[in-house]
Amino acid sequence: MKPFSFLLLAGALAAPTAEHTLRYSPADGSSFNRTLSWSHTSETTATETTLAGEPTAEVPTLRYKAARGVEVRAIDMLELIGDGRPARFVRSYTHLLEEYSAKLEMALMGQKAQLESSGDGTSELEGLDVRFRWSDDAGKWAAEWADPDQRGRDTLLLGLHADMDLLGLLPERPVDVGETWEVSLTGLVHILFPGGELSLDLQTDLEQIEGALDPADMPTLADILRHGSLEGTARCVLAAIEGELAKVELELDITATAEFAERLDKIAGNAAPEGVDITVDAADFTAKIVGSGTFSFALTAGFIREFAFDGETQEDSAIEATVVTNGETLPFGQTHSRKGELKVRSAVE
Repeated sequence: MKPFSFLLLAGALAAPTAEHTLRYSPADGSSFNRTLSWSHTSETTATETTLAGEPTAEVPTLRYKAARGVEVRAIDMLELIGDGRPARFVRSYTHLLEEYSAKLEMALMGQKAQLESSGDGTSELEGLDVRFRWSDDAGKWAAEWADPDQRGRDTLLLGLHADMDLLGLLPERPVDVGETWEVSLTGLVHILFPGGELSLDLQTDLEQIEGALDPADMPTLADILRHGSLEGTARCVLAAIEGELAKVELELDITATAEFAERLDKIAGNAAPEGVDITVDAADFTAKIVGSGTFSFALTAGFIREFAFDGETQEDSAIEATVVTNGETLPFGQTHSRKGELKVRSAVE
């Protein structure tokens, strides 16, 4: 009996483990209630302002601690399933909200002042229905109003992105428990900040600070990832199978860089004191995100049910501008560094 038992054990150990297919495959006609959110808190760690190449106290310098969050609720009605993605569906935007708060310290000519700012905003998309269609030729979705009689401004459609299913997290092949796969960096913005640009209109209670850029108007993490270039690593591992749920873990260490001179040139023009002209020549932003997350994939239903990510962030910005005042032209520079935390949550019913 002992040799036989040994052979059985050896055969069991040598047997291949089961592979699992994590592929988007809900049934046509399925309906999903989505809830997703992200929140980011950050605080100034270092800042410097220079004029004519020298540190200056003649221009307001801001240090701040800010919190920004977005909540989205939507209902998706799937009309046609494609190859590992929804090919045609209607999304009803039922709730869109952005909230913001900040505590600021402004330094000018050796004096310091404490300020606070808060605000919120929604989007004209709320209450409207958008149909997304996938094009194999174009390799992307197109957006249109689902109901011609209930449509918003066509410009609201321009920045939308169909993927709230976090498709970029899924492996391209069947995987075993313990197996890892790489996540494409180009799709990370649709994982951490799904849905694209939702035309959220944030309104704050702080009036324009003369000579300083309002932190509420500065590029967000989502902006930097969406418009910048990325490097680093993003990797998933199939951690376990629990019933019909595949449990997957995500490790992320990325750096994104983007340039926003044109955008900040408009903001700086509004903030310039009377009689002063400011032209932003360069505005380089870098964002580093390091963190981990988990998601559960419903093997039978064919979609990600829940996703959670927690990470630490490091942001650095360097702005160069030309200031013209009293007939004199002076180079202006400002650097700013911040550390923070990012939380992302998504659930589907």
